[in-house]
Amino acid sequence: MTTQEKYLEVPIAFVRICVSGVLALFILNFLLYFYYHLPLHIENPLHTTDYVWQPHSSWLKMTEGISWGRLDAKGFNNRAVIENPDILILGSSHMEATNVFQNENTASLLSEYLSKKNIPLSVYNRGISGHHFLKCAKYLSQNTTQDTLKYALIETSRVDFSEEEIKSLLSERIDFASSYSKGIIAFLQHFPFFRLFYSQFEHGLLQLFLPQKNMSVANDFSNKTIDSNAYDNLFSYIAKNSNGKHIVIFYHPTPKPDKNGNLVFNNFGIEEFAKSAKKHGIDFIDLTAATEKLWITEHKTTHGFCTGTAFSGHINRNGHKIAADELSDFISAQESQNVAF
Repeated sequence: MTTQEKYLEVPIAFVRICVSGVLALFILNFLLYFYYHLPLHIENPLHTTDYVWQPHSSWLKMTEGISWGRLDAKGFNNRAVIENPDILILGSSHMEATNVFQNENTASLLSEYLSKKNIPLSVYNRGISGHHFLKCAKYLSQNTTQDTLKYALIETSRVDFSEEEIKSLLSERIDFASSYSKGIIAFLQHFPFFRLFYSQFEHGLLQLFLPQKNMSVANDFSNKTIDSNAYDNLFSYIAKNSNGKHIVIFYHPTPKPDKNGNLVFNNFGIEEFAKSAKKHGIDFIDLTAATEKLWITEHKTTHGFCTGTAFSGHINRNGHKIAADELSDFISAQESQNVAF
């Protein structure tokens, strides 16, 4: 082998490694496209949420549940945009509901149930991932400006908010999710492999390779207290920013079964939460009883999927169904009272 050939060996090997890596990445992304892909999210021009998904984009998920569908022209999970809805659903990824098919989510089922009861109210879903209860409260004023709106339904998976969390809302320090629709981050988001890796990393992948910290007090509420004044300030804020609309908060707990197969609920703070809501004229629907009944009578869970873990993660179609049932019964009763008066 000549000296010149030796010098050429290194760059040729490097090129082969690069080509192999690119080819492997292409194959991985091609295969993952049929397992997990999401559109990019962009800044919401109406400022009713931190962001929206790209209009008319589609999703496919098999990581937690098996579902696919297409988003509406405003980037929310609806069959079509309803410009002036009677009922608006606000919430997190539970209400965004890309873990179930579009006709199985709370908004779609609520619309169906109300139609069967001959209640002509339109329902629009503005649930978006990352928009927890306090963030929904932050955007409530912008979401309730339409004169035709009658009900704003806000989903929450928690009722145990700390004084500091509530202060972050009142002082406008609530977290904001930025959108990256340009640049290298936007480019990488087009690849399902990178999206899935980031999602798994964010939700605990690193913990598989690191020593576990002592989490013995993670679910221990014995040392926690509820600040009634903070709750009073929270619901005062919500009432002031409701623009006179009927606000309904519905809570879906995530119970765990004990050794005897009975569900155990950690509804810490629920009494103070409900009491403060009522004080400020805000209705509160607790799905605890409906969740327990479903388990006792049908042995079905409201959270968890066949591709995930039972009693954890997002609301499944059973959870969406009981939420829609309870909400339709509540709205039906309210509309009957309105007719009576």
